[in-house]
Amino acid sequence: MRLTDAEAAPYSIDRTSNGTLGSGSAATGGATGARSGVDPGRKSNGPPAGTLNPGHSAGVTVRVIRDTAVSNWVKNLYHYACQVCDYVLDLPVGKYAEGAHIRALGTPHDGPDTVDNMLCLCPTHHLLLDKGAIFISDTFDVHDHHGNYVSVLTRKPQHLIDLAHIQYHRAASGL
Repeated sequence: MRLTDAEAAPYSIDRTSNGTLGSGSAATGGATGARSGVDPGRKSNGPPAGTLNPGHSAGVTVRVIRDTAVSNWVKNLYHYACQVCDYVLDLPVGKYAEGAHIRALGTPHDGPDTVDNMLCLCPTHHLLLDKGAIFISDTFDVHDHHGNYVSVLTRKPQHLIDLAHIQYHRAASGL
């Protein structure tokens, strides 16, 4: 679903009277100017002052609805171990991993929310995959964006990964 410019306007970042970026449109209850990321009077050699009592704003988010059963199945299959580095992030509240889509959901990629398009990754490798800083070859080797070998992607026989999604990811990342 794409929003028209008129529909998206209430969700856009606005400029305040002094030219700095505001944190939200007044139409959505966001503050303008009071919490901007730029203070024109501040010298650049010191840290920003910050805000002692940060405000709140209400907003609307439009997102793709994911099936958590797909992500949970993949994470459980790998026992929450990253398929790139095999690390298990074991927190006091339990193990943590992220279900990462190879071909991203939503526009413009329109990838499916299916097991064959999902990997179990640690937060670092999820970010690197999403930003195109790592890619997967057709032989399931993982490389950095310079082409250097990182590791082989851990795979289980029950987890059939569609090569078309891997090829799409490389093409979309310019690799």
